[in-house]
Amino acid sequence: MSLRKISLNSNINKIFSEYLNLVSRMVKHVSVRFAWHDNCWNGKICKSPEKNVYCIGNYSLLSPRIQRRIDLQLEKLCKNQAVPDVVKNEGYLPPCYWSINAQGEESFQIEDPHPFSDTKMWGEKFSANVPPLREILKSYSVFTWCFKISFERERTDQLYPHPEELEERVNEYLSELKKGESIVFFYSNYSNPVTGDKYQYLLLGAGLLKEVAKPNKYEIPADLLKEVRDKPKMKNFPELVWQFQISLDPESIIILPYQKYVEWIQEENGTDINEKWKKLEEVAIPIEEGNLIPHFKYVSMHIPHDKCIYLLYLIRKSLEKMKEHRLIDYEEIKKIESRLDRLLAVAWNVRGRFPGFPNVLRVLLKNDFKKEQIKKLIPEIETYIKNNFAGIENFLEIKTCDTSKLNPELKRAMDIILKRIDLVKFLSLFDFSVKQFERVIEIINRKVIGLDYIKKNPYLLLEKYQYDTEDKLTIDESDYGLSLYQIDIALIPDPMYTNWQAIYDAQSPERLRAVIASVLYNSAFHEGNSCLTRNEIVKHVENYPLYYINTVLKLDVNKLLEYEKQPIFKEGFIISETFGETEAVYQLRIVREIEKIIEDFISFMLKKKYNLTDKDRTDIKLILDEEHAILKDRLDLNERKKLYENILSNGVFFLSGRAGSGKTSAIIRLVKKFRSDGTTPIFIFAPTGKANLVIRSRLKNVGLQNDPLITVSTIHRFLYTKLFDYIRMVSSQARTQIFEIAEHIEKILSGKLEALNEFRSLARQFKLRPKVVIIDEASMVDEVLLAVLFSMISTDALKHLIIVGDEKQLPPIGVGRPFVDTIYYFKKNDLESNYIRLESNLRFDPAATLGTLAEFFSSEKPPFPSEIAMALNRLDKTIELFHFKDRVDLTKIIKDILKQNGASEADSISEMFSNIFEKDGSLYLDKVQIICPRRVGDFGSIAINVGIIREGYVDFTQRTKLICEKNIYTDVIDHYGKSKRVLGLANGSIGYIRLNGDVYFEDLEDVKAEYRRVNLYPIINEISGDFTVLKAERDIDFGYAITVHKSQGSDFDYVIFILSEVSPFIMKELLYTAFTRPKLKLYLVIHSSLKDELPLVLCKAYENSAIESRKTLLFGFKASPLRPYLVTLRNNKTIEVKSKIECIIAKALDEAGVDFEYEPKEFFEEYHIIPDFKLTIDGETYYMEHLGNMDNPSYRNRWLQKFEIYKKLGIAESLITTSESEEKSNIEMNIRKIIDDIKSKKISITEGGYSQHHYYI
Repeated sequence: MSLRKISLNSNINKIFSEYLNLVSRMVKHVSVRFAWHDNCWNGKICKSPEKNVYCIGNYSLLSPRIQRRIDLQLEKLCKNQAVPDVVKNEGYLPPCYWSINAQGEESFQIEDPHPFSDTKMWGEKFSANVPPLREILKSYSVFTWCFKISFERERTDQLYPHPEELEERVNEYLSELKKGESIVFFYSNYSNPVTGDKYQYLLLGAGLLKEVAKPNKYEIPADLLKEVRDKPKMKNFPELVWQFQISLDPESIIILPYQKYVEWIQEENGTDINEKWKKLEEVAIPIEEGNLIPHFKYVSMHIPHDKCIYLLYLIRKSLEKMKEHRLIDYEEIKKIESRLDRLLAVAWNVRGRFPGFPNVLRVLLKNDFKKEQIKKLIPEIETYIKNNFAGIENFLEIKTCDTSKLNPELKRAMDIILKRIDLVKFLSLFDFSVKQFERVIEIINRKVIGLDYIKKNPYLLLEKYQYDTEDKLTIDESDYGLSLYQIDIALIPDPMYTNWQAIYDAQSPERLRAVIASVLYNSAFHEGNSCLTRNEIVKHVENYPLYYINTVLKLDVNKLLEYEKQPIFKEGFIISETFGETEAVYQLRIVREIEKIIEDFISFMLKKKYNLTDKDRTDIKLILDEEHAILKDRLDLNERKKLYENILSNGVFFLSGRAGSGKTSAIIRLVKKFRSDGTTPIFIFAPTGKANLVIRSRLKNVGLQNDPLITVSTIHRFLYTKLFDYIRMVSSQARTQIFEIAEHIEKILSGKLEALNEFRSLARQFKLRPKVVIIDEASMVDEVLLAVLFSMISTDALKHLIIVGDEKQLPPIGVGRPFVDTIYYFKKNDLESNYIRLESNLRFDPAATLGTLAEFFSSEKPPFPSEIAMALNRLDKTIELFHFKDRVDLTKIIKDILKQNGASEADSISEMFSNIFEKDGSLYLDKVQIICPRRVGDFGSIAINVGIIREGYVDFTQRTKLICEKNIYTDVIDHYGKSKRVLGLANGSIGYIRLNGDVYFEDLEDVKAEYRRVNLYPIINEISGDFTVLKAERDIDFGYAITVHKSQGSDFDYVIFILSEVSPFIMKELLYTAFTRPKLKLYLVIHSSLKDELPLVLCKAYENSAIESRKTLLFGFKASPLRPYLVTLRNNKTIEVKSKIECIIAKALDEAGVDFEYEPKEFFEEYHIIPDFKLTIDGETYYMEHLGNMDNPSYRNRWLQKFEIYKKLGIAESLITTSESEEKSNIEMNIRKIIDDIKSKKISITEGGYSQHHYYI
C-alpha cells in the first residue's frame, strides 16, 4: 500500500467515524448545464466568438434567449476580455453569463431583463415596467435552474404551479444541496464540438458546492401582473426569478481540457488525423447510460450518490487516458488528479454504507402510515437509532429491541422495521429511489425468488427488473431503470475511500454474466452491434469505468473460458463459435430472439414460389415496353425483365440499387399490377416521411393516391396507430389489448427489449393480413424496428414481401444492418432469384464523372488515387469542383453556385436561397441542398447555417429553411372521427416558413394526407410561438446545410457537398451516400488544405466502413458482410470471398494443389490495388484477376487504369486475367487448364486484350 493511500485512509477513517453516527443525510448532488465556451468558462469573452456557433446553437443553454440577445459584432471587438470590463465599459452582458464565470476570478453585476421582454405580446410592457434582475455574479459561480419544477404537472388548465407551491418546490430542491458535500457536475447539451454529432450530453467537469443562493423575485407592477394572470392558463404566473446562483469551491473545480484537444486536432503537427480523433474520443465523457440521461435534462437536476460516484470514475477513466496521451501539461494532470481524489472521498463519505435506508423505510411504512406521517416519522426513527445504537450500522445488526416505551406511532413503525430487519439491512446498501425499492421488494416477494435468492446473486435484479419510466417531480419518486454500476458500487466499494469490505466476489460467474449482458446491451444500442466476439467483450469490460475501483474487477480471460462451460453463466446470452476459428461470439438472448423473428419471417416467405401466368408475362412485356419508350438505351432490358419476373415468382425479394437506378418506378409499376390483379391489400412502408411523400406522389401520377386498398405510411406511424383503426369494431377487452400493444411497441423501440415476448403474445391476436408488403429505403431500418413490424403481419396471408434499398449506403441508426445481412444470406445460399442489384444508371450517362465517383465507393475493390485524380480532372456537367480556405471563400463559392441555379444577386445568402426555394407560390426545397459529413466543426452544418447562411442571425423569420432535429408528436382526427396521437414531425424532416408566414414541412403534408384533421399547434409553436424564447432549447433548426446522415433517403437537384477535413467520420458509405444524393449535379467544395491530397484522402476513406465495423448474427456470423461465399480448403481452413465466380476459382485452385492467397495486400499501401489471387506454382509467383463486368464502360475504364499500374509494378508478365465465357462452360476445367499452362510455361498470350494473358472461363 502506498504512503498516499495510508494517509488518505487514515483521514477517511476519522471522517467515517463521524458519518456513521448519522443515520441518513438528505444530500443530493446536482447537474448544471453550460453553454459551450472556448475560454473554459474563465470569466472572459470567447477567444473567437464568431467561431463558437455552439453557444448560440439550438441545444445550448437557454438557446432562444442567447440567440436573441447576443451581439456577435460587439463580442468580436471584445474577444478574450474579462466580462466585468465589458459590462463596465460597453454596458453589455453576454447572454451566456449563467455559466461563463465558473472559473472566473472576479465578481460582476448582472442586469438581466425579464424573459417576457423578448416576447411579442408582452415585450413592450415588461421592458417599460419591470426592472431588470440586478444581482452580483460571484467569482467561481454560475446560475442555473431546474425547469422541471417550474411547470404544473398535474393540471392541464394551468401552465404554472401556485406561487407558494413553486417556492416550496424550490426550497425543497435547494435544501438538499449542502455546502462541502454536494458535488456539482458541469455538462454541455448537444451543441458542443465533441459529442454534438451524436446528439449526446457531454460531461465537462465537476466541483464542490460552496454556497447556494435562493432566487430573487421580479418587481412586477400589480396591474401588469393581474393582466398577465387573467390570460388563459396564466393564473399562477410567477414573480420568482427562474435562476439561482451556485458558488463553487475554487480548489475543487475540475474542467476537462476538451478545448486543448480540439485545438490540437486542428493543428498540423504530423500526427495521423484518425489517431487524433481517436484520442479525443477516448477522453470524451458522453452521458450514455440510459438511467443517467434524465439527470441532465431540465438544465439542472439532482443526482443521487451512486450516480455521482459513477460520474467521478468516468472522469478518472478520462484522466488515465490523458496521462497516456501526454498532451496535457503534467502539472495540470496532477491538479485534476488531486481534486478528483478529493471529490471521490467526499462522494463516498456522503454516501455512507447504507444510503438506501430512508427510502426503504418509506416503502415499508407506506401501507400503515400516510405520506405526511412518514415524512415526520423518519427523522424520529433516525434520532432514536442514533441515541440508542450509535449509528445505523449497529442498529442493522440487531434482531430484536424493546420498543414498549416508544410513542404509539414510533413503536408501530419500529416494529414493522424490526420484523423485516434482514430485508432492511440488505436493501439499504443500494442507492435506489422509492419507486425502485417498491419494484425490488415486489421481485423479492415472489414465491419463486425470495430474499435469500437475491442475496446470493443481487445481479439478478438487473435481469428481473421491469419498469415503466416514471419522471416525477423529485428523483426519489422517479424511476429511470437500474444499471450495473448501481449494484457494483453497493457491493464492491473502493477501498481507497471506504472502510467497509466488499460483500461480493467481483469475479463470480453471476457478476460477470451481468457485466457482459450490460456490455452487449450498450454495444447494441450505442454502436449497432447485435453481438461481440470474446476479445471485444474483454476490451469493453476493461473500459468499464468502475474497473478503476480495484484491479480485482479486471476480467480474467481464462476464467471467462472456464465460465463459458457453466449453464448459469449463459442464462442471459448465447455463446457460439465462429466458423473455422476458436473465437467465440456472445449475444443477448433477447437480441437473438429479435434476429430470429426476422430470420423466420424471411425463411417462411422464401418457401413461397409462384409460376408466372400468361397474364404476368404479358404485363411484364407491357411494363418493359413502357419503360423502354421513356428511357431508351439507358435501360438494361434483361436486368429489368429479370427484376419483374423474379419478384412475381417469389414470396420475398430484395431490390437494391443506387439512387437513380429505377427502384421506385419499378415499385409503382408493380403496385399498379398488383392492384389490377386484385392482389390486395397492399402496405407500403418507409422509414421517413420524405420517402412516403415520394411514393404518394408517384401513386398520384397513376391515379392510386386515395385507393383504400393501398396503405402508405412510415413504419413508426403505422405501428403506433394502425390497430386503432379497428378499435370501434372490437370488444372492450380487445381495445385494452390494443392499447397495451401500443405501449409495448413504444417500450421496445426505446430499448426496453424485455417487453418483446409480451408484445408478441398480444400481437398474435391482431396480426394484419396484407397480400403485399413493400418496405422502401430499407437500408435505414434496424433489426428492432423490422422485427416489431414483422410481428404485426401474418405470413399466411402475405403473398409478396418486397424490400427495397441500397446496401452500399450508411447502415441504420440502431441495431444491426438487416438489409445487408439478408442479401449476404441470399448470396451465400445461391438464392439469386430472390435478390437483384440494379447496375443501370437511369439518371446519368454511364460514363458521367459523378456516376464514376459513386461507383468507386460502392465497388468491391478499393479505388486507387490515380483513378480518382483522373475522374476529378475529367469534370463534366454532373460535377464541379471548388476549393476554399476560409469562411469568406466559402461564402463567395456558395453565392456563385446559387447564381448558377437561378438566384438573383442579393445581400445575404439566405435571401438567395429563398429566391430558389419559393417561386410563384410554389416551393422547391429539393432544388439545392448543402450537405456536410458532420454537424460540428468550423465547417460543419451548424457553422455553415449560422455563421455563413444566416450570418450570425439565429431567429426564424419568413423564407427560412428548417429541419426537425427530434420527433415531435401531435394530435390528429382520423377519417372515422377518432382522435389519435401520432408522430407529426420526424427527426430529419425538411421544412420552410413561407413569405406569408405559413409553415410547411414534408412530414406534415404526409400526415395531412393520412388524417382528416391535424393539430399543428405544437409544431407551429416550436417555430414561431411567442414564448419560444422562454424555452431551454429548440428542436427545429436551420435546414440549409444538413449532415449526409440526415440526407439519406432524400435526393436533390443540386447538392453542395462541403468536405473540409479528414476524420474518422469520413467513411466509404458516407461518400457513396453523398455522391448519390444529386439528381442533376454535385458541387464538390473542398478545403484548400486537402487540395493536393484529395485523391489519397478519398482512398483512405474507403478503408473506413460503417457497415463492416458492425457485428451481427442475423443469418449467422460473418467476418465481413461483403464476403458471402465460403470456401473450405483441403487443409480445413475456411476463407470468405466476395463473388460466386471467385468461390469457384478458389475451389479449383485448391483442388489442383495450388498454394494461393486471396486478396494479397502487398501493393495496397503504396498503390491501393489488391489482386484477386496470388498464386505460387513451382516456386514462381503469379497474380490472377477476374474481370466480372467488362460490359460496363466505367468498370472497363477502371480495369485499364489498374492494368497500367500492374505494368508500372513490372508484374504484367505474371498477371493472368479471366472473364466468363458467353457460352456455357466448365469453369473448374478451364481453371485447371490455366494451371497446366503455367506449369508447362505455355501461358496464353493475348494481343490487344484486357491483359497479356487473358482467358475466358
